[in-house]
Amino acid sequence: MKRLALATLLVLPLAAAAQTYYHEPPMTRGELRGCVERDQALRDRLTILEQEKRGNDLESGEIAREGAQLAADLRRLDNGDPSAVADYNARSDAHNRWVIDHNNRVAGMNGRASLYNRDAADMGAQCSTRVYYFRDLDYVRRDGTLR
Repeated sequence: MKRLALATLLVLPLAAAAQTYYHEPPMTRGELRGCVERDQALRDRLTILEQEKRGNDLESGEIAREGAQLAADLRRLDNGDPSAVADYNARSDAHNRWVIDHNNRVAGMNGRASLYNRDAADMGAQCSTRVYYFRDLDYVRRDGTLR
């Protein structure tokens, strides 16, 4: 037991001495301004993406309702009436084009969201891990170069 205690007492100072702490200097005002500007730009992009997503979600609901209506119309369709079949086919084709256009818009939005996520992670890695002086943040906010 005494040997274990003695070994522990000898190892602890060595382990503490082996730990080296590297402290980066605080961000300069220029670096901080760049981070704040990037954060503002990312917030603007996120707002646009959220609005676009809400619009796509609403449109998706409309597409689903129209699809359900087309399915109900198909069940009641008189296959012996060429005019009714042609009308149904025209509405179905228009619906399919709407779905394709919607899916293309959603794919574009998903691509922009992926770029946003990458940029947000990059900004977080470059800015969120660095320290700064609060007085510098106040200066950056008050100097008139930010919105």
